[in-house]
Amino acid sequence: MALVRVVIFLKLFFLLVAEGFLINDESMSYNISLGSNLTTDTNPSWVSPSGLFAFGFYQQDGGFAVGIWLTTKPEITVVWTANRDDPPLSSNSTIELTGDGHLLLFTTYGEQKPITGQSDSESATSASMFDSGNFVLYNHSEVIWQSFHYPCDTILGGQELVVWNQLVSSVSASQYSSSGRFVLKMQGDGNLAAYPQNNYVGTSDSYWTTGTYAGRADSLSLNRNGSLYMMKSGEAQMVLNPSTSSQSRKNETIVFRATLNPDGNFVLYSHRFTNPSGNSTGMMEWEALQDPCKATGICGVNSYCYTTAGKAECRCFPGFLFFNDSRDGNFLGCYRNFADEEACSQRGLQLSYKITPFDNMSVAVFPYR
Repeated sequence: MALVRVVIFLKLFFLLVAEGFLINDESMSYNISLGSNLTTDTNPSWVSPSGLFAFGFYQQDGGFAVGIWLTTKPEITVVWTANRDDPPLSSNSTIELTGDGHLLLFTTYGEQKPITGQSDSESATSASMFDSGNFVLYNHSEVIWQSFHYPCDTILGGQELVVWNQLVSSVSASQYSSSGRFVLKMQGDGNLAAYPQNNYVGTSDSYWTTGTYAGRADSLSLNRNGSLYMMKSGEAQMVLNPSTSSQSRKNETIVFRATLNPDGNFVLYSHRFTNPSGNSTGMMEWEALQDPCKATGICGVNSYCYTTAGKAECRCFPGFLFFNDSRDGNFLGCYRNFADEEACSQRGLQLSYKITPFDNMSVAVFPYR
């Protein structure tokens, strides 16, 4: 009788996957017992039941970082990183859910570092990697820690950004493990607002807000159907993307994520999978900024932002050169390719100055305003 029940369950499970209904299902998880471990070389990850998400080591900057990723192809999409801003890990590093119930990182240099924020008194009896992208530590049936409560630059379907919590962008589209230059903050005044990193004081200094003032919201929620809501006491107050209506088709699974991009734009993406082991199709569903140059401070000192084909492009002022002449480095700003002494040493009545006009330019950022 037990064997018949198991067969029926497996048939139902594969039917749900085939019909495209298994979308961020929090009830399905890969359970990890005490003593389980991962290594960078031989066993790098724990994968969710459908294979859509994985927790473990991913390659970064010639080494490794610890995180959670969506198994998109040809490249993975990292959605969470532990110990962000730490230097890359070397090979032969190990993750272990120890016998006393702590998730620890062991490096090749003998260092031991906690991966989660659990206290010494909170001991796990197991862990789970869910198909929602949530990694959870349990003490028997009690949740003692979960990655959904500590987002980096992304929230997933079924996840919330609660009051006083924030998203911090990554440095670049290829460097997930370092904090970038922008912050999206769920404020105590009921407003969701985006700022340059280390430069936010009040909502008036933000470059994008939801306008939900006077305590009208206490969280941002992304549901599993791809709708972004401003919530108050569990009730929807405003939907940010009313025109989004992506629906899964037969033999297809959709995963949604909302990410504060390295350029400061808050964007909702969908990833369609025909099967977990195959290629996926990603597309942008909604973006906060129609003009990416509206992100304050997107370009560094002595440079300005120019929108071309819907993308932000940084350009140097005349007489200046990029500090780093690469796609990601262009956001670092520009330096002078001349010295003041060159002009001061000139003899004669005419100095070699050239004034270049710029049309349709707005200069409204400290210290220029």
